[in-house]
Amino acid sequence: MLMKIFFLFVVLSFLFTNSFAGNNESVKTMANIMMHLNHFPSDSEKRQLMNLRNSSDSESIKVIANAMINLQHSASSRDKPLLEKVMKDSSAPQQIRDLASIIYNINHKPSNSDKQKLSTMINFADNN
Repeated sequence: MLMKIFFLFVVLSFLFTNSFAGNNESVKTMANIMMHLNHFPSDSEKRQLMNLRNSSDSESIKVIANAMINLQHSASSRDKPLLEKVMKDSSAPQQIRDLASIIYNINHKPSNSDKQKLSTMINFADNN
């Protein structure tokens, strides 16, 4: 019985770690795009975001990536309610909620305080 519990713990730890690591890389990619955003993502950045959206298991990542694809100086009225839902999701990691908030409130480009948050996200992903 103890061996079954240990095995289950190992499997769950592996799944959680890989899932979180995938989110870290997704957040890092999106944060990098946002750091240099000027009104809307470039075509190559949109392709990166489409790949993230299509390959992610996380509904929050899909919402954020899609909202970034649709950015035209600000978040679309269609994306804002979805971003707001992510922002209010207490089960989502803080970095995901912060990224949703930055996109929700963006006006042409991220503010200086937003860029500090984005930089922290990038550094966190690099160190984990």
